[in-house]
Amino acid sequence: MSISDIVKVKADGSLVVITDIEDGHIVARPVSKAQGTQQEDRTYAKEDLEAVQAEYKIPVTWSMAGIVKVMASSASEAVSNFERDMEHIPLPEGEYIDASFEMTETDEEDMHLFQ
Repeated sequence: MSISDIVKVKADGSLVVITDIEDGHIVARPVSKAQGTQQEDRTYAKEDLEAVQAEYKIPVTWSMAGIVKVMASSASEAVSNFERDMEHIPLPEGEYIDASFEMTETDEEDMHLFQ
């Protein structure tokens, strides 16, 4: 068991997320479905908790390649216009770039931000 893991309390079947591990005890906060409600941390002995399968949301990125059309009187001007206007140019149809699929966040302690 590690920080950010979701585990089940054996006594009542409730789910908690581990927030800290100190002196052999596990500090955990109840998993709440209600947004914005603050739950109190509680301390548990390791034998009072059991691992559970849970769905985790893992942030990912991937790259695409495509072509955009830019109005200009020269290739040099087209590049300048693109650089100036790229925030307003719609994304084109594109092709996935092989081997570009990867996790964005690998720090397990920060993974809870995406749940």
